[in-house]
Amino acid sequence: MPCDFYHLHTHTKYSVADAMIKPKELAKFLNENNIDKYAITEHGAMFNMPEFYSELKDKGIELIVGMEAYVAPNSRLDKNGKADMANHHLVLLAENNTGYKNLLKIASDATLNGFYRNPRTDRDFLEKHHEGLIATSACLGGSVQRFLSAGMFEEAKADALNYERIFGKGNFYLEIQRHNLEEQDKINPDIVRL
Repeated sequence: MPCDFYHLHTHTKYSVADAMIKPKELAKFLNENNIDKYAITEHGAMFNMPEFYSELKDKGIELIVGMEAYVAPNSRLDKNGKADMANHHLVLLAENNTGYKNLLKIASDATLNGFYRNPRTDRDFLEKHHEGLIATSACLGGSVQRFLSAGMFEEAKADALNYERIFGKGNFYLEIQRHNLEEQDKINPDIVRL
């Protein structure tokens, strides 16, 4: 019986120092657990997709194409010191072929034009290329979570509403994670409240 829960935020060996998941091992695990859809969201890049797509497709598993983007605090073109090195995480998932093409544009531009310590995009670029994409607030590195961690509920709410405006109603979701991290456990009730 197919699973009715799908992982939408996963890193593999291509997110260096973050995970070690390999295509064959992943496909085997998913098959053993009757998971027929799975999202892979590497940090700032999508060059892993051909290898994982082929392996998962061969095992009858649908790959949901995604990326965990680094969002610059201001413009992705600003590269003036420590403040511009700060970034927030945002998970982007392709809902359809248009979303896939927009995801490729975002990933390419982030590397070619926005790179400053990491391949970065910004909210203006996301707004121009949001069609066909679903976004989630990501991990503790996401801007909504950072506001909540700082006790700034209203700012977190305004930030979430801004992302909902950028991606459209029904295309932005808040992520809840359970990794036995004290900080995550502390803000999860606020994410539910939000």
